[in-house]
Amino acid sequence: MIVIKKILLWLWRNQKYIILAYNFIKQLGVFKKFNSKAMSEEKGLLLKKHQNWLAKIADEAYKAKNPIIEAVDGVAFKIIIGLVDDNLADKIPDKIKLPLRESIGLAMDGNYEESETKLTEFINNQVDIPGVDEESEQYLFKGLVHLVTGLIKKLIEKKKSE
Repeated sequence: MIVIKKILLWLWRNQKYIILAYNFIKQLGVFKKFNSKAMSEEKGLLLKKHQNWLAKIADEAYKAKNPIIEAVDGVAFKIIIGLVDDNLADKIPDKIKLPLRESIGLAMDGNYEESETKLTEFINNQVDIPGVDEESEQYLFKGLVHLVTGLIKKLIEKKKSE
């Protein structure tokens, strides 16, 4: 009974933030009616399993002092990541989104070298630097992709070891 009172008190004190969050989510169009086809298709850059994985990392990284917030922050991260990915990343054209999704998925599954190779090839096909030959562009993009992937890999491995 005491826990219920605490939850209700917290909801009462934070009602303006809850209303703001509700209105923000409503503007994103989350409350539209979904059909089974729309629910089954992947919309953003990340697959659902990768959204859940990122939400888990965010939940583990953020430890709230308030036990009520700590109890629901994992679900909140999952919702926020899903909303942002499904509603904002969905606006990226498919010719860009699909190769990026594949590369991100490979990296998140631990296939870093294959992910780097696919992403480097994709970037090299999309970008042409005037006055620079293709081989030099390939080395430049490979170095940049390797740097970014290395940073992400380090973050992933650190979170897995904790």
